[in-house]
Amino acid sequence: METCEILQQHGLGFIKNNKFQIGHDMINKNDLEEVLMNITQILKSKYDIKKWNKELLDIIGPNYEKLGYIERSAARLLGFKTRSVHMNSWLNNKELWISKRSSKKAINPGKLETIVGGLVSKGENLEQALSRECYEEANLIENDIMVKGNLCKIFDIKKITDEGYQVEELISRAVILKKDFYPINNDGEVDFFQKIMIEEITPKLLSDNFTIESSIIILSDIIKFITIKNYLNTNLN
Repeated sequence: METCEILQQHGLGFIKNNKFQIGHDMINKNDLEEVLMNITQILKSKYDIKKWNKELLDIIGPNYEKLGYIERSAARLLGFKTRSVHMNSWLNNKELWISKRSSKKAINPGKLETIVGGLVSKGENLEQALSRECYEEANLIENDIMVKGNLCKIFDIKKITDEGYQVEELISRAVILKKDFYPINNDGEVDFFQKIMIEEITPKLLSDNFTIESSIIILSDIIKFITIKNYLNTNLN
């Protein structure tokens, strides 16, 4: 509520029925973008944000339309919905590449996760964002992939974090990589990579070793594998 009151004092919106509305009801896109830029500058000056990323993210509306954009560090402070893309990188249907987040990261330091995952930046489509993240996080390119699934929405995650309120659409692709592929991190955000057998994954997920986002994405894949396997066993017998 303190954040909303500060922004209301600057004429950038108003509190109504315990909700904060940015701008007025009929605000156009250009005016909205200007308001969002002003909001970003005020938040930067008023709050000790852990990391100012200098990265803009598209803000996603209730019908999945793009409403505007804002600095990454301010998105969760305001509870704006953003998008993230991930890749579940299998060697076969029994073994998965995972990574350990850098212990220096502000959020979820040292947690395990998918080897590729990150937020969609302003103006990027999902394929562009995923390709960028693949290279930055794992040095993974198209030629390293043997079999590629479709990009699928997994879940809308909503949770309170140290940064504020995370509202994020999780989008993921499952792939099977070539046997000789070995990930190399290019952005300094990974401590190490490892291969893990499918029977080892569930205990690690239950022991809170993985980020919540990666847990949901990996379990989604495993459920699909089990469903397909059961279908084939049932229909081929």
